[in-house]
Amino acid sequence: MGLLLAVPRPARAYPLLLWTSPFAPPGTGMVIPSLFVSGDGKTLNPYLYGAVGLSERFDVIAGTSGVFGLSPASASFGLVDVSVRYLATPELALTPRIHYTPGQSLVVSPELHATRSFGNLLLTLNAGVRPMLDLNGGGLTSATGFACLSGSYFLSLPTTSAPFQYATSVTYAMWYAASFSLWEK
Repeated sequence: MGLLLAVPRPARAYPLLLWTSPFAPPGTGMVIPSLFVSGDGKTLNPYLYGAVGLSERFDVIAGTSGVFGLSPASASFGLVDVSVRYLATPELALTPRIHYTPGQSLVVSPELHATRSFGNLLLTLNAGVRPMLDLNGGGLTSATGFACLSGSYFLSLPTTSAPFQYATSVTYAMWYAASFSLWEK
């Protein structure tokens, strides 16, 4: 395992679909804006996700992104991300997740989403395999295994005495994501 971590590999960015609540309740919708900044501060990736609960066992999360560099001319459309999740237990979901980058690639990723809550601390794990299909005739170009582990701590605002709710709280999160190329053309 240490050797896999030590061997340099090219980075591949995918959006982090953090499971910020155990499940979107039936008939409930959420809007989740995010902004990711590259490590060198030269690239911004804004994301806008929406989620809706379809039933007690199914929800859908869908989003889209953009890519902005230091030059205004570098702005481009990112990708479309759709995940239909099946809640197997209150803390475990299974999903086929689709990443579509117009004119470039399609990824259909089987994923596992899991959470474990300890009071205001929430641990989240997303893991799966991402085979990439080149839409320009290149066929199946790669398969990547990945895992994203995050820890979020929810700090309720002092002005509220109600139980924890996302709308009335401040959230601090720490993420760790790793991916390994399983196969590449």
